[in-house]
Amino acid sequence: MRTIPSDCCEQEWDEQIDINLKGTFLMSKYALPGMIAQSTALSSTTVPDGASLAATQAVAYCASKGGVVLMTKAMAIDHGRQGHPRQLRLPRRCRDPDASRRRQAAGLEVG
Repeated sequence: MRTIPSDCCEQEWDEQIDINLKGTFLMSKYALPGMIAQSTALSSTTVPDGASLAATQAVAYCASKGGVVLMTKAMAIDHGRQGHPRQLRLPRRCRDPDASRRRQAAGLEVG
């Protein structure tokens, strides 16, 4: 559901945080120890445009994805010292050249 901040209910906020931010945290929490023990060279987190570009009526979504970016950077610092680098992948714009134009025309994107 797309809402503006004043209309975003706590349930929607919690759902976005739980799925996007807490889900990434839990996956990392339980996967990293085994990867470090096996000396796996690299793990990565990929986030969409929502992590670096604001969108209208997407306050909870953008906050959760922005949190994933900073959490990944913090994990890179912590686990990089253990010889386990993390990589953050921020994909560039959608390959569909008209997608950005359509999102802007629909009022779903703020550049």
